[in-house]
Amino acid sequence: MSEHDTQLFLKHLDASEKARWLVASYLVSHSEKVTIAPMRKLSHHKQWRDFVDDGDLYMGDKRVEVKHLSASFTSAEDWPFGYNFIVCASHSWDLANPKPHIYFILSKDLTHVALVYGEDHPSWTMERRIDSRYQESNQMYYFSPIEKVAFMKLEMAC
Repeated sequence: MSEHDTQLFLKHLDASEKARWLVASYLVSHSEKVTIAPMRKLSHHKQWRDFVDDGDLYMGDKRVEVKHLSASFTSAEDWPFGYNFIVCASHSWDLANPKPHIYFILSKDLTHVALVYGEDHPSWTMERRIDSRYQESNQMYYFSPIEKVAFMKLEMAC
């Protein structure tokens, strides 16, 4: 990843904090014990292997990953990317220890979430894609069949 892309990635990482804290609040409001992992940032793109994250959150000992998309959706019916659902860059799953229990993937407006379970990994496929946000991002990604993804409105329990 170029230095330009690294700086852009760090900017996106900062912007995703709201989603991470929203999911933590949601889980706590539903009686889950949550631990919020500290955010560590690299200073140079060549350090990326030293900064493979340990997860965004933990529900007990279960790793939770949180992603905030720039696309709007409420369900599988209005999912804008067809029948495949992008889960993550393949290296992020492959290097993860422990493997994520669940991915909370939030819509642009933070009102809806798509849930992808790590236990469904055997049904995922891999495909090379380009992330148009970055200059150099031709990499492999995992995709879940859309029927394995649970969609819901993100509501706090009272």
